[in-house]
Amino acid sequence: MALKAPDILNYFQDRYPDVDLEFRSEMRNSLISEVMNYNLDAAFISAPINSKAISQIKVKEEQLVILTSSNSPKLEEMLANQPINIVVFGEGCIFRTRIESWLSSKGIIHYKSTVLNSIEGIVNFVESGIGISILPEEVVSNYYSGRKISTYGLNKEVGTMNTVLIYRNNESPSRALKAFIDMYL
Repeated sequence: MALKAPDILNYFQDRYPDVDLEFRSEMRNSLISEVMNYNLDAAFISAPINSKAISQIKVKEEQLVILTSSNSPKLEEMLANQPINIVVFGEGCIFRTRIESWLSSKGIIHYKSTVLNSIEGIVNFVESGIGISILPEEVVSNYYSGRKISTYGLNKEVGTMNTVLIYRNNESPSRALKAFIDMYL
């Protein structure tokens, strides 16, 4: 959402210029906690979420891909030469969870992690050959198509990510939140 949020926020601000919006980029569990503790009115998170206290609206379905350096051996060769290096966000990130699940499904439980805090950093490290990663295909093709990276598709279970907008359902949304929600209905 960090790359897509500016368009969403600009669209909203054009229609409601008197509403102040705050946008934070944090891990999924932190965002859920912030919503539940009334620190945020709503949050974009990866689905699913199973809580009777939270309403959710599907925003987007994305396909994830494995990223490697174009200068690295083919992915199959890399997987055969363990330990493999992965370039990921910190614990709790959906992309990290997905690549770890994918590796586990391949029988790979020993790997080295390089932890970064930006998509740009992850792409730079992958491009340099430090390791592999996983990101949405749309992000890679729209923002990093000229880079020396190769992508590999994933099966539907691991490769499909749904983003939802969540908010508390124990009270009526504010007029501003209602207007924001209406963008997705």
